[in-house]
Amino acid sequence: MVGSLPRPSPDRVRLAERDLIHARLPLFAVVWLATSLLWSYELTRDATGILTGGAVLAIAIAELAIVLPALPVVARISDPLPVRVITLGVLALLGLVWTVAASLTLAPVLVASVVLPVLVLMTPIFFGWSWQVELALLAAIFLPASAWMSITTPDPAVLRDLAVIFFGCAALGVALAARVAHDLRIRIARREQEEAAEHALAESRQALLESEERFRIAFYQAPIGMIMVGLDGGILQVNAAFERMQGRGAAELVGTPVDALIHPDGLEMARVERRRLLSGEVDALESVLHLRHRDGHVVFARVTRTLVRDSDGVPSHMLGQAEDVTERWRAEEALRASEHMFRTFTESMPAGVVIVQDGVIRYANAAVTTLTSFDREELGNLTAGTLLHPDDRAALVTSGARVRDEPPPARVEYRLRTKQGGYRWVDLTIGMIEHEGRPALLLTAFDITERRNAEEALRASLDELQQRKEQLRLLAQRQVRVREEERRRLGFDLHDDVCQELVGTGIMVESVRERLHATDPEASQKLARVGRQLNELGEHLRLLARELRPMLLHDLGLEDSVRSLAAGMSTTTPVTTRVPTPIPRLGDDVEVAVYRIVQEAITNALRHANAHEIVVTLAAAEGVLTVEIRDDGGGFEPQTRQRDALGLVSMEERALAIGGRMQVVSAPGRGTTILVTCPLIRRVPRPAA
Repeated sequence: MVGSLPRPSPDRVRLAERDLIHARLPLFAVVWLATSLLWSYELTRDATGILTGGAVLAIAIAELAIVLPALPVVARISDPLPVRVITLGVLALLGLVWTVAASLTLAPVLVASVVLPVLVLMTPIFFGWSWQVELALLAAIFLPASAWMSITTPDPAVLRDLAVIFFGCAALGVALAARVAHDLRIRIARREQEEAAEHALAESRQALLESEERFRIAFYQAPIGMIMVGLDGGILQVNAAFERMQGRGAAELVGTPVDALIHPDGLEMARVERRRLLSGEVDALESVLHLRHRDGHVVFARVTRTLVRDSDGVPSHMLGQAEDVTERWRAEEALRASEHMFRTFTESMPAGVVIVQDGVIRYANAAVTTLTSFDREELGNLTAGTLLHPDDRAALVTSGARVRDEPPPARVEYRLRTKQGGYRWVDLTIGMIEHEGRPALLLTAFDITERRNAEEALRASLDELQQRKEQLRLLAQRQVRVREEERRRLGFDLHDDVCQELVGTGIMVESVRERLHATDPEASQKLARVGRQLNELGEHLRLLARELRPMLLHDLGLEDSVRSLAAGMSTTTPVTTRVPTPIPRLGDDVEVAVYRIVQEAITNALRHANAHEIVVTLAAAEGVLTVEIRDDGGGFEPQTRQRDALGLVSMEERALAIGGRMQVVSAPGRGTTILVTCPLIRRVPRPAA
């Protein structure tokens, strides 16, 4: 046995080997001549010049002289033995040519060790002969080679090397030939088995004819409608199930043209299909036909039609199986109409619609392809997760689980991946539907990328604006601090320098006056007036120095300092201070800024508002300090105030410097209210010295 197959006959094997030689000897000749030419070229271009150009030409001529006459001779012989002998002779002569060529080179063993083994090992692959033939080929090539080398190159080392090459090739060649011959026998055995199967098939045809009677019995007893129609379209036989489907008996149906049972709407299609079946274009057809019942209603029947042939292969009649699918057909029609309506609606929607089932995209409308740049086929090969941004995939699973438990759709914002690798933001509504009888997710996606980009740009602008605002606050704070330092320095200079110099000048004027009192009383009186004016000027400068350097803030705090300021500035227009909540000690910057704002606001009201009353209110609540300066004067239009109104500008700068904001509420004839709010930053106690 060859495996599980019967062993083929020796004659079949020999014929198969002959056929392989007939078929492949020309191919072998082409491959060998091309390989020989390539080797010759390589040996001539070698640095040592193993072969000369003349030797290459001689080899080529000798090989062509051997191969070309042998090809037609082998092709004409049909006896396997002569074919094999001639082929072996051709191969032995080719080996002899290269043996002679190798002996004429400086490296005979090198050339022979490459060419002769390849020649020996190629042949079983091409011709599939047995290991015995391969062994004969080895002897036919290497024995002449050894004899020739012993004559031309009487070197024991060369003969020894040839012996090694011979035994190596013998081992490989015999093994390879045995393997190839084994495969050939397997193919032959399989072919014999196929021929036996064909014989068995012929016998089974007879058994098939004998079973025809049994088929007729089964025909009449089948639970579905069975109908036999002649080639001319007339009904030959029907079973009981078909009679019930039509509401007619067999006597009424047999002989009737089958076209008379088909509704006019589907008659032309039925005739086309029957022509295709009779022409042999198809062996069987299945379609849904509209059959007319005896009472007039339409019966939807799934009909399978097969063309039956006799033992000679000639068509004899048609056999049909008819299954009543009226209810199913109507349900499918309703489903198709519903699906068509759904697709028409979704394809016209600007929003993307996706159906996801088992994580796979089952449907996507045109808006989704536009949104993602993937076509429908590409989307069908993707899962829903791969379309989402990695950060949003877990959220989709969570949303899907929530939707299964809650009937109302879930609405979320996700990022969808585009074909180009970018992402688009979508407002996604997730709902549950039933798709093809199983639960699925219905996703409706609105592209909100532009909105999200605008929001991101707005957020970035707000962040930048906040940074600019903070920079402006720090700049204003620095300007206020510089201004206060300058005012403090100017106050010290006025008090310690100018006022002292005025006092000294007054003393000198008084000394001169006393000296002139006796001699020039009139000049003495004038100098006395000068002294009084100098004293008044000094007192005025001292008051101005104290205003430039409000020492009360350091000693009394903001609340009492504002009370004192309001009391000092009350003239014909009373200035009232209200403090509904106690004001704690605040940071120096906050107290100075608020004090200056109140001072500037009262000054503006006294100078410009013609007010009858000015009320200053200080309040601290929930970490916020609120300062209000309200008057009942003439008021003004804040939107049209001049930009060079330095008083309001300086107040705004001071409010900004302490992290607050100032609001001006005024209207002509309705007074003015200055409202300042800022964080309530408490003073940090200084460590004891």
